[in-house]
Amino acid sequence: MLAAAGCDRDTALPDPQAIAVPAMTKPEPVQVASQDAVAEDRLEAGLSIMKDRVVEKQDAFAPIEVKHRSRYFLHPSAERRASITFDVSAIESLAIAPHIEDFSTVKDCAGNPAAGVVDVMWRLDKGPESKLTVDRHYAGTVGVTIDGASKLTIEVDQGNGVPWCDWLSVGVVDVKASQ
Repeated sequence: MLAAAGCDRDTALPDPQAIAVPAMTKPEPVQVASQDAVAEDRLEAGLSIMKDRVVEKQDAFAPIEVKHRSRYFLHPSAERRASITFDVSAIESLAIAPHIEDFSTVKDCAGNPAAGVVDVMWRLDKGPESKLTVDRHYAGTVGVTIDGASKLTIEVDQGNGVPWCDWLSVGVVDVKASQ
């Protein structure tokens, strides 16, 4: 089990209030994020297998690291995508579990319907890119069949022009080793 010693959840994620935010015009009310539907034990099991398989990271707004519930925090910036690449040799299949972290206490994000909407892309080796739009209500996983590939890259862009509110984390679950 991975534990972050001395890590306070409130200070572990970037503080959007510390960033110069463009003025907003009366955003429509939106619902807060749904509960995380992926069980913690599945996320912990996936992280224990995949943590030593990270071969490359591209930080963007914040460093890519495990912040909460055994997921990697991939916070994009306005200028670039955040990405992480795993060595998936000797793996037959896995599922990625994207989730928008709860920012309901951050006034500028919680009330903005464009906040917390990103595109999550993934590709095996140099193959074609697959894409899924994830918002604060997404609560699922996406299966990936490895098909003999050696690398899996997961990237996150800033989807709606409010990157300070794009608090996306990605876990890996249901990792099945090649036979």
